[in-house]
Amino acid sequence: MPLRNLGVVAFRLGDYERAITLLQESLIVQRELGERWFISRSLETLAETLALQGDHERAARLFGAGEALREAVGASVLPFYRDDYERGLAAVRAGLSGEALAAAWAAGRAMAMAEAIAIALTVR
Repeated sequence: MPLRNLGVVAFRLGDYERAITLLQESLIVQRELGERWFISRSLETLAETLALQGDHERAARLFGAGEALREAVGASVLPFYRDDYERGLAAVRAGLSGEALAAAWAAGRAMAMAEAIAIALTVR
């Protein structure tokens, strides 16, 4: 998924607005193709981006949704993405109380894939 990969590059370069745009565009394509693993990665990269921008609650929900979808397809966070994932997660943990984090994460895990994508597409 080239758009998703470009979104990851923009994220790693600190161009968060561009990352959001590219990840959203990739989610639209991935949704049409039913690419659940790529959708999970896009949701998690978007969560990482939001976390570093200080939108911790929405990031936690998208982390939860991405995790649930990733687990549903039997995947784990690949080593290539682990540092980004951990950095975003650390920002969420620093920005939310344990209780708020658990509630937002659980809400994300409970979302249907279509709902998670809809929330991801409203990010700006």
